[in-house]
Amino acid sequence: MEILDDDRQNEVHDGPALATLESEGYVFDFGKAFEIGWNIFRENMGGFIGFFLVALLIIVVSCITIIGPLLIAMPLFAGFLIVGTKIYRKEAYSFNDFFGGFSRFGPLLGYFLLYMLISMVFVLPMLIPFMNDFSGMMELAENDRYAFQRSINDAIMPTFALSFVVGLFVQVIALFALPLIVIGKLGTTEAIGWAFKIAKKNFWWLLLYAFVASLVAQTGVIACYIGMFFTLPLAELIKLGAYLQVFGSGAKNRD
Repeated sequence: MEILDDDRQNEVHDGPALATLESEGYVFDFGKAFEIGWNIFRENMGGFIGFFLVALLIIVVSCITIIGPLLIAMPLFAGFLIVGTKIYRKEAYSFNDFFGGFSRFGPLLGYFLLYMLISMVFVLPMLIPFMNDFSGMMELAENDRYAFQRSINDAIMPTFALSFVVGLFVQVIALFALPLIVIGKLGTTEAIGWAFKIAKKNFWWLLLYAFVASLVAQTGVIACYIGMFFTLPLAELIKLGAYLQVFGSGAKNRD
């Protein structure tokens, strides 16, 4: 199946430079981005689902090392970006390309660690009062369960709310940052910096797009988990569609 006509093929390799996107802005076409992701998935549906099964098995086996899933999950899922981009470019690819994310292991690990650091900076201060009075909370749990539950809600709910807000922000940045690391070959902080500068031009549309992609992923989980083998790979490619619609598919020049 043809994904690109000749004009769009030229557009892919002659995409705008990062500095141009930042200074002049761009039009984010929600429908076109979604269509790009869907067409890529449809082009090799069996391959994407098969790789997801293999990646899931590898992650499960890596659990014996405790920290294994934290180290390999992001490089594995980068395989969707690599193969998806090759399909969009009409380039040849093999199943081995799904594991190409490990060539960007360092920057991806840096991104993950930075994400965890940001999360802790925002969330931990709200948990400190609860942690400082842990013994008192345990005593309260024994004597007055209603008061204990109310105290838990007072301590945890604001944390959940803040985590949700931080998570949404990170999802928008990740739409561009992760492909810039994997496809654009940028370093961690450089990719995040450019992603922030460019994403803020259409932040609310990108936020809605990231939310819709998350809904797509969650529908499979809700459907007795079986559907996730279809919807999770699809969601990854839908997110890739946003990057390809804005940036094209090649590594972008900085100026």
